[in-house]
Amino acid sequence: AASTLTRTASICDILHRRFASASALSIANGLQYKTSLRCGETLLSSDMPPEGDAPRASPSPKDLVMAGLAACTSMTIQANAERLVRAKKMQPDALKTILVSAQDTTPEGSHFAENVQVIVELEGTMSEDERRLLLAAGSRGCPVKAMLQGRLPGGVSLRLASPGELSRR
Repeated sequence: AASTLTRTASICDILHRRFASASALSIANGLQYKTSLRCGETLLSSDMPPEGDAPRASPSPKDLVMAGLAACTSMTIQANAERLVRAKKMQPDALKTILVSAQDTTPEGSHFAENVQVIVELEGTMSEDERRLLLAAGSRGCPVKAMLQGRLPGGVSLRLASPGELSRR
């Protein structure tokens, strides 16, 4: 029993580190609708779609959300495939590639999407049952999807920072 508790505790520790809280800092100068983003040590940028057909320099905020949803769905499927392999319910080399597309449907002239469609392609030698299990896991287990569906017990809040609070980060 003691080894089961130790194994459970170590799995919880790994999951906590892997799925720890996320944060990002956005820094925008002026009214150009461009922002620099810092996620931990990673630097990104984002901008709004320009007027007309001019190309964007960076992904829009909605593009970044869709990228987060696609990545989260893929990683959720990977984690569940790993569990199936460990339980000897799937061959280790059965899943070769996971392709995920996340696309919102936004009516012309609107800023708000009506829905989001996530399409998953699983390449490899999995059985149809394994494919269904992995797709179901990707559908129900992605924390980003849960956030987008409004399943945050505390909701999303907005407050004004005290002077210098964010520049010290």
